[in-house]
Amino acid sequence: MTKQKPISSKEKILQAAQREFMQFGYTKVTVDEVAKAAGISKKTIYQHFNSKEEIFWEVMKCRITEKKDMFQDIYDLDIDFLEKMRLIGYRNAKDLTNAPIAFLKDLKRNAPELSMKVEEIRRESIVKVFEDFYSRGLEENYFRKDIPIKIVSEMYYAMMNHMFTIAIDSNQHSMEELYDYLSMIFFEGVFSREGYTKYNKIIEREQNDKK
Repeated sequence: MTKQKPISSKEKILQAAQREFMQFGYTKVTVDEVAKAAGISKKTIYQHFNSKEEIFWEVMKCRITEKKDMFQDIYDLDIDFLEKMRLIGYRNAKDLTNAPIAFLKDLKRNAPELSMKVEEIRRESIVKVFEDFYSRGLEENYFRKDIPIKIVSEMYYAMMNHMFTIAIDSNQHSMEELYDYLSMIFFEGVFSREGYTKYNKIIEREQNDKK
């Protein structure tokens, strides 16, 4: 039986900090509370990090890496490109459903500069991933070639970002349902004829499977 690799002090700190930040909000959590949650001393924390903000950025870096790994896992699946597109959309919708509201509200209210930096990093990350994804769709002739990738990617980010606000305000539809509606509006405008036909077949199959 393979022994599990022990978790390092740094990993314990980051895991504990993420839990505390997401549950209570960045500004409400102290280094002492992170140390207590991690089961280590405050001195040990300062052996790895100079400040709470440095811990915060390392946590954000880890979350972005996890997101990129998730996208790559979907890219590597042996399924049609458009089915991968649906999976990525649903996964994004699920992530938004589980978004840490207290954390986001605390940042926006009590650390606006930090909040703006986080949002910019998040935007750049999502746009870059979607640009790569869209380029693959162009290679397989699923998307129109007369619309600049950068514009499509920025619009996709805006759509996904605003979907969260719509869900909170309406409470009438799940994130998955909202993604279906918004993707209908968004993607049908950028599909090539071939992509549009194939996408509709996937939708019909999914609807038949639900019956």
